[in-house]
Amino acid sequence: MKPEQIGRLFDPFAQGSAAISRQYGGTGLGLSISRRLAEMLGGSIRVSSTYGEGSEFELSIRTGALEQVHFLRNASELSQRRRAIPMVVAPRLSGRILCAEDNDVNRRLVSLLVGRTGAELVHVGNGAEALEVAIRESFDLILMDIQMPVMNGRDATAALREAGVNTPVIALTANVMTEDIADYRLAGCNEHLAKPIDKQRFYEVLARYLKVHSGSTSELAQQYHGRVLVAEDNAENQQLVERMLNRLGLEVVTVKSGDEAVRKALSESVHLVLMDRHMPEMDGVEATGLLRQAGFRRPIIAFTAGVQQEADALREAGCNGVLDKPIDERRLEAVLGRFLDSVPLGVSRADEDEDISRLVVRFLSGLGQRRQRMGRAMASSDQAVLELETHQIKGSAGAMGYPEMTRQAGIVEALVKETDPKWGQIRSEFAILDQMIERELTQNKTGTNQ
Repeated sequence: MKPEQIGRLFDPFAQGSAAISRQYGGTGLGLSISRRLAEMLGGSIRVSSTYGEGSEFELSIRTGALEQVHFLRNASELSQRRRAIPMVVAPRLSGRILCAEDNDVNRRLVSLLVGRTGAELVHVGNGAEALEVAIRESFDLILMDIQMPVMNGRDATAALREAGVNTPVIALTANVMTEDIADYRLAGCNEHLAKPIDKQRFYEVLARYLKVHSGSTSELAQQYHGRVLVAEDNAENQQLVERMLNRLGLEVVTVKSGDEAVRKALSESVHLVLMDRHMPEMDGVEATGLLRQAGFRRPIIAFTAGVQQEADALREAGCNGVLDKPIDERRLEAVLGRFLDSVPLGVSRADEDEDISRLVVRFLSGLGQRRQRMGRAMASSDQAVLELETHQIKGSAGAMGYPEMTRQAGIVEALVKETDPKWGQIRSEFAILDQMIERELTQNKTGTNQ
């Protein structure tokens, strides 16, 4: 920022640039309020900035004595402490939700929250896509981000109403001034949810528009009938999905490549196909396309790492839906409920917890060997091996309770897949992943010895 911009930065109702206000909205109160809060806590906010390069903000507050305060040592300890915090109970819901959101973090948060309810969720990345999908498909509720590229949420909602789509629309936005809310209503939104999303409020709103079932999501399950073909090359993921499906009463056939999936689906009787996106020899997109060309009309549900371009490619190839990895059992149940016959069944989660624990042990036991293979691949700059191993970790670590490892493996995989890989950056990010693996292996070994 320029010096004159810094001078008015903390003034109420002032923006650093008029262009910022036009593009992103806002009132110019955020930093003013933040500084006032910091001063009330006995501290301050300071800023330093180099024009054209960036800015640094430093916040200080009076904390008092810290002798008895416990400091977290790493991310895994934070996750363990979070598990001890009382969680908001998710209601058990059924129905289809369309979420229009361009921010990946917010998409994943909505996925996590909706996944706990059992409802089905479909993602799009902007208002234009939301308009196209909502006109073409039937939904029970639309969660509409307001600020998006191509077409914003307000205009998309207005266009939906003009097209005669009466599906309830909930505005997701950080702009919740009275005039903003009135504008959303005028466009056709039924109500709004403020960002950052409050979980309790989120579930209350969803329950007003979706069908609510008695009992919590941890108490009820369904029993399904049919034969499911699972095409997945990751052994841990394959076993995890197979156990989930078996517990739900389904017969499971597993294959490890796209060409095997095509042969099995065309030669044997299956009621549904779960298709991984990335597989050797033939990927999920090509396999799905071949099945549809051959006249296969059974539902095909794709597994993907949550990348919007991959989901779009799979749908265009003929998939009826997409499940993000790590695989959530309630989301899986919601998808199965659309295509397979089911009856209500009470299921204890004790057996599920025990099965997951076994899979975690198996995952960790193979992690050491993966680490060695990746180490050798790094030493020889072997892109193929490194891409394969990081992809495998990305696809299974999160489902085993290690979301940070999934995220870091995805970062390394993306860097390795670049046309001109920057090995210096790859080594830096791989070192972080390697430290995560070493920490979990060491902790697991220590816990076993104890």
